Parts: sequence; C-alpha cells; structure tokens
Amino acid sequence: MGKTKLIQSDLRKRRRLWNSISDFQLVGSDFFTRLLFLLDASDDAS
Repeated sequence: MGKTKLIQSDLRKRRRLWNSISDFQLVGSDFFTRLLFLLDASDDAS
C-alpha cells in the first residue's frame, strides 16, 4: 500500500511540473508572437 501512495505522489509532482512547463510555453509563445508583431510594425514604419 505504501508503494502505491508513493507512486501517486510522484505522478502528482510530475503533473504539476508538466503543468508549469506548459504554462511557460504558452506564455513564451504569446510573448514571441507579440515580439514578431512589434518587429513587423516597426519594419512598416521605416
């Protein structure tokens, strides 16, 4: 019984890690899109 509890907590930790990684990727891609948009806008201005 103790072993399954250990595995469950390990899975929970991994899931939390994976969620934070995917959140980071979402934020990163959003930032990247805005950056490209700004570069594109400044290119049009010149």
